[in-house]
Amino acid sequence: MNKKVLTILTLTCILFTSVYMKIADASGGTAKSKMGITFTNPYKPGEDPSGGDDTDVGGSVNHDSGAIVLASGEKYTDVLTASVLANELDTSLLLTKKDAISQNTLDEIDRLSAKMVVVIGGTDSVSNSVVSKISKYKVIRLAGHDRYETSIRIAEEVRRLTGNFYEATIVSGINFPDIISISTFSSLKGQPILITEPEKLTKTTADAISNWNISDITICGGYDSVSKSIQGNLKAKKVSRMGGADRYETAKIVAKKVRQLTGNEKDMILVDGTNFPDGICINSLATLFKSPILLTTPDSLHKIIADEVKILSIQYTMIGGGYKSVSQKVQSELKVKNIERVFGSDRYETAVKISQRHSNKILPLGVNFRAQWKN
Repeated sequence: MNKKVLTILTLTCILFTSVYMKIADASGGTAKSKMGITFTNPYKPGEDPSGGDDTDVGGSVNHDSGAIVLASGEKYTDVLTASVLANELDTSLLLTKKDAISQNTLDEIDRLSAKMVVVIGGTDSVSNSVVSKISKYKVIRLAGHDRYETSIRIAEEVRRLTGNFYEATIVSGINFPDIISISTFSSLKGQPILITEPEKLTKTTADAISNWNISDITICGGYDSVSKSIQGNLKAKKVSRMGGADRYETAKIVAKKVRQLTGNEKDMILVDGTNFPDGICINSLATLFKSPILLTTPDSLHKIIADEVKILSIQYTMIGGGYKSVSQKVQSELKVKNIERVFGSDRYETAVKISQRHSNKILPLGVNFRAQWKN
């Protein structure tokens, strides 16, 4: 009897230990999260996969770490795959140019009383010169050798923080609309967003799915985005797809799923479906208000949106971006009484405005917060 008990205890210890991914931080120490799970630094201390960075690529990003997320405003995949991470941390996602960070962005980091900055991507995305501007904070860089590997690094953190170890979302890594549309769904479900080439499952993504024993995969986009062949060869117990004839219909299908999750049928967030800058950070507000993100053409209201407003009797709408992204004509055609617009002079200032709006959680969606918000 004692031998049986000992055997059971031994097996339990082995099983419990196996869930810990032992990863050393850049100082050679072991990083431990609030959940008690450690994670691996895949690079040597001082090594950046994009070449020669001395930023700490290990460390610990926790719910209580006071972190903000900083990503390239020129590479949408880095931002959108990181949006789930930022939402799980309930923090802001800000943008920078590769070699220059705006004063507005620096001021916003200060306003948020950040203790840590999580930089997304290697030095090809966010250079050492930008990192030097934020050196007063602890800086952790999540980076891979390319966009696909970077998405895996981000996914590791999302899985660790959410505890959702068996679900994932897959989208095309070469097109932005589907990632914008799915970002709210993935955030609400706590699912990491993985990216792939359209015709063949990227090896790093395939390896992650296998190594993590992912059993439930949601594909976003039609067969031109993620091929039928990829879907047929995914080694998961459950594979589903949210995809329409085009980006606008795909966004509508995702929106329906978001509404099923949240029960929110009165709110809508609207962004330009032809260009990515204004839509890449809006997920923080979409998740906050449990609202889907829908797409329109800049100069005329897309029929899908017009139908959505009419059928659901949408009462509150937030538009992401200025009038070049979603025109005044489109806003008028919406015929929604409560509309607010969050925008700046460029994508970097728009990200700051979204961050400020995210801080004002009490003010409901659809209110002109600029008249009530004091910086």
